[in-house]
Amino acid sequence: MKHLLSILLTFFTTYLSVNAQSFTIEGPETICKGTPATLTVTGCAGALQWSTGETTVSITIRPTASTLYSATCTEAGSNPTQVTHSVGVFPTPTLTASTPNLCSNENVVLSTNTTEYTHNTVLWKRDGQPIVSGGGAYVANEAGRYTVEDNITPGIWVPYPAVPTGTLYRTFSFIDENNGWAIAGRQKIVRTDDGGQNWTEYTTALNLATGDSLVDMTFADASMGWACAGGKIIKTSDGGATWSIQYADNGLRIYDLFFLDNQQGWAVGGFDAEGYGYFDRSAILKTTDGGTTWQRTNFQRNHVVFSKTQFVSATVGWAISNSFNGGIYKTTDGGISWISQTPWFSQSGTSVSLTDLYFQDTNNGWVIGTQYLAKISNGMMAWSTMNYSMFEYVGAPFAVHAANDIVWVLESNIAYYSVDGGMSWNRSYHGYPNGSYITAAFLSSGKILMASKIGTLTKYLPKTQSCFSSVTILPTLSIPKITPSITAALCEGESITLTASGCSSTLSWSTGATEAAISVTPTATTSYTAYCEGGNGCHSTAYQGVAVIPRVKLDTASAAPCYRPELTATQVWANMDVRWKKNGQLLDYRDIGPYVSRSEGTYTAEAEVAGAWQPQAPTRSSTYQEPKYPNNYLQEVQFVNDSTGFIVGAGNQFLRTTDGGKNWIASKIPASGDRYYSYRMSFIDAMQGWIIGSYNDMEWYGEVLYTSDGGINWGKSNLGAPGSGIFFEDVFFVKTLVGYPAGWAVSYEGQIVNSIDGGYSWSPQTSNTSARLKTLFFLDHHTGWVGGANGTLLTTVDGGGTWVHRTIANVPNFQSLQFLDASKGWAVSENTSNGLYHTRDGGTTWNQVPVDTSHEIYLKKVQFLNDSVGFVQSDRFIHATTDGGATWKKSYHHLNAEGMSFTDATHGWVIGNSIMTYVPAPSACMSDPVTILPQSIVPLTTLASGSWDMPDVWSCGQVPTALDAVRINAGHTITLPVDYAGKAKSMELGGNLVQQGSLQVGQQ
Repeated sequence: MKHLLSILLTFFTTYLSVNAQSFTIEGPETICKGTPATLTVTGCAGALQWSTGETTVSITIRPTASTLYSATCTEAGSNPTQVTHSVGVFPTPTLTASTPNLCSNENVVLSTNTTEYTHNTVLWKRDGQPIVSGGGAYVANEAGRYTVEDNITPGIWVPYPAVPTGTLYRTFSFIDENNGWAIAGRQKIVRTDDGGQNWTEYTTALNLATGDSLVDMTFADASMGWACAGGKIIKTSDGGATWSIQYADNGLRIYDLFFLDNQQGWAVGGFDAEGYGYFDRSAILKTTDGGTTWQRTNFQRNHVVFSKTQFVSATVGWAISNSFNGGIYKTTDGGISWISQTPWFSQSGTSVSLTDLYFQDTNNGWVIGTQYLAKISNGMMAWSTMNYSMFEYVGAPFAVHAANDIVWVLESNIAYYSVDGGMSWNRSYHGYPNGSYITAAFLSSGKILMASKIGTLTKYLPKTQSCFSSVTILPTLSIPKITPSITAALCEGESITLTASGCSSTLSWSTGATEAAISVTPTATTSYTAYCEGGNGCHSTAYQGVAVIPRVKLDTASAAPCYRPELTATQVWANMDVRWKKNGQLLDYRDIGPYVSRSEGTYTAEAEVAGAWQPQAPTRSSTYQEPKYPNNYLQEVQFVNDSTGFIVGAGNQFLRTTDGGKNWIASKIPASGDRYYSYRMSFIDAMQGWIIGSYNDMEWYGEVLYTSDGGINWGKSNLGAPGSGIFFEDVFFVKTLVGYPAGWAVSYEGQIVNSIDGGYSWSPQTSNTSARLKTLFFLDHHTGWVGGANGTLLTTVDGGGTWVHRTIANVPNFQSLQFLDASKGWAVSENTSNGLYHTRDGGTTWNQVPVDTSHEIYLKKVQFLNDSVGFVQSDRFIHATTDGGATWKKSYHHLNAEGMSFTDATHGWVIGNSIMTYVPAPSACMSDPVTILPQSIVPLTTLASGSWDMPDVWSCGQVPTALDAVRINAGHTITLPVDYAGKAKSMELGGNLVQQGSLQVGQQ
């Protein structure tokens, strides 16, 4: 490779060859994908034909990939001539919106084509300022112009035209961006004035012998240049038209030429010093008069033959040898003497075959070789090796160069580049066209021209423009504030007034009303929307959920053989508990019925609930909140106070609120991909939080995201290497007295990891188990518990330095853990009916606590606020206690619940396929009363003979009580058993009564 001079001099060009083109193509070298460009031919006086088939002077192109265009001009009486023009196409990420309503309050999801780009390879901006996205998408909830542009492609490689048969580019020499020369055969030099698009044979005579073969060439300006072949140096003073021999020595083979300017130059090569028939020593030639005279110096060291040289001044230069004892040598006296700098690159005693060197100045330089790269740091002997794994299999790098803050290493089929001084490297594939590349020219603008061993060309074009797509989100008016007249849940049939304020434009409601205040009477839990219309087509919206508890309806019936009134509670939720009263007094009955009335009186029933749940987003029906995220469940919710809360969900969803959930701001967390599972979250205050998940990339590996600004920006750390197969299940952080928060995470296969620097780094702890660990809880940075499968419970009092293992036989699978202090704790067991457990001794023993004895329920999570108030979560219910678990009441949320969070007894949230918030129940939602008259209460009659205490003897299937009138029908014999005390309100005897026990009639 020839190191090129960046000397820009005025020059003239004379085309002497009959093959010289008389016309050109003008147009851009690079465009963005999807944008049009114009190519124009100048200088054609004949018939014009483009490679596209068009015949006009100008054509409009819109290529989707880098393309080579050509134009052929045929003038009368002349052979057709052709010129070419390559156009490089930079990728442009697409940007699509999830909704046509491009307004700031719509939480528009902007997505780029993630098959080609992710958040790591595109640059997102809003109004020109960078923003952080995740997973190739961004939730736009602020007005502005959003753009995405390619952030990883510094340039592209474009194909250049095919060359005549037999052409082989051996080396290049360019004096500026357009004008250059190339050795294109044993004794052929060609020239370009358009940066390598088109070449013409310019030389008439080289004055070389038939057997001579050109090896290297360099030009100082438009006129003066030098080339070497064997032991000869030839020079041109007319831009390469004619050449004359300046130096000749048949015993010398010259490999490389280097000129600082048009006067000072050097040549290096080898000669046979020992007479063994091979070149085993270096010769250095120097000129100070443009090559008129050359002074030769022999390097007095055997088996060192210089193959490349470069000087940065008249005195300081370097040379490399890649034969026998390879090495690098430095001179400080213009090439008279050389100092070996070889020891630094010895690899286990094996010499490295060096192939190229490049120095930016006396202090900064690079050298490459087979599987090797090194950098000089101070211009002296201090070389630092840079054996990065990327270069381990780079067998034949042929060029190195550094300019414009980019370091390049070129190999036959791949280019490597670094933008941080060699600390890290990227690959750039230059596969245009097929063939291994062997020589290159680095131009001052950052462009690179390369030639392959079969003569084909490709050119690297740096990015000079931004290729982006954009979407504009329009501003929305301020959100109206909705104030309800009632804060508790409604009983079915009750009304509520909703008042909207703060709309400076046109207000409307989802009901169709346009006034500020509306009165509604919902029949079931629903939500109402207030719209504030703006003049730009955008509207702001406010939602108000209204929780409705059903009002029980009592149906009555009377059927044979009982003929007494039967009361049945209807209009109830599934598995609802019902509270029955007679004349205002509570009855010992909780089912929906039928309840058989024994005596006259006024009966009522009401839903027995702790509270109700209202949606925090619009509903699509009047029954209850329909799924808002049917395919992307929300998975974890945590509120740190009544106002500030966070939610994570599938698809990298993250939501945060600062007003108790009235408004949620959606965004995307920058996880490694959309296949990110098992979200768990731990926030220790409104700002500091962590999210844990596991990413499936053929194998599982854990990943932690951490934030210190409430979820606006995120950092990321790995819990295991990709492919490690570790699936993490839960995370927990606590504040420490000094320093960073401490955290722990547990995995599917028994691993526990710990962080003492706020989640930046993680270290394993010894768990002494391989059981699946599902949940953990810490009181402080010392005392904690971990629960898992098969009754596995681990405890620590030293932050996880040591873990004590227990197997709790009566708790099958720990799913959720919470402790109020070092002794009292609660746990939920996975896939266990009524699986709530309580400990009073720090977890040594556990007792099951019944929650709903009348139904089979499976619990997911437990949260106690203090010794008395607590909540447990099941799929459809939240069960609440105010007496430490002695009694429980349900609340119905209708979700397939994944998470819950309470901050006190009246503020709670539940999430799954939607978001709902807790509302305390009113005093009662009483049914309309049903009065049973005395004449409706017919006597209990016998159906057959038998014992008094047998229910199937009596018409209503009930043994008589002191409230029942009794009639023994004719032909029936009823026996009062020995020691049995029967009761009846009255007795009508039509059959026989055998009284072995006692009977009390007519007394309460």
